Amino acid sequence: DARDPLGCRCQELERKIMGMPGSKKLILVLNKIDLVPTNILDKWRNYLRREFACILFKANTQGQRSNLSSNNFFMNSLGNKEDLINELLHSSKALGPENLLQLIKNYSKTDGVKQAVTVGLIGYPNVGKSSVINSLKKTRAVGVSSLPGYT
Repeated sequence: DARDPLGCRCQELERKIMGMPGSKKLILVLNKIDLVPTNILDKWRNYLRREFACILFKANTQGQRSNLSSNNFFMNSLGNKEDLINELLHSSKALGPENLLQLIKNYSKTDGVKQAVTVGLIGYPNVGKSSVINSLKKTRAVGVSSLPGYT
């Protein structure tokens, strides 16, 4: 959750995952980016990237098939275009699914050959895990609720 990135992490679990056999990769997904000022987001992204890959993400808030964004959201390329950034952040479209999927695809390659991967999504209640899945699948695959423990 972009509102409290460190409070929503479980670094003990991250260490356990990285210590497991096999080549595990962690991607930090900073969700709900529309609820945080862009200058703060940029600082958090830079801080978190020191440890793992970090994707800025805003889940879709409307009908998945018709409103899912096909635009890539790169903070660096937007530069000082504050109006455009705010327009994208406050739209009903998802931002970041393409970047996350591309990163997972890159991680699935071994010596240039694609391998099957298993993706796990972990996080505290109400940080947007189900919304991330729905935005990636471009459909309502998982129920969403403001009540902790719904899914």
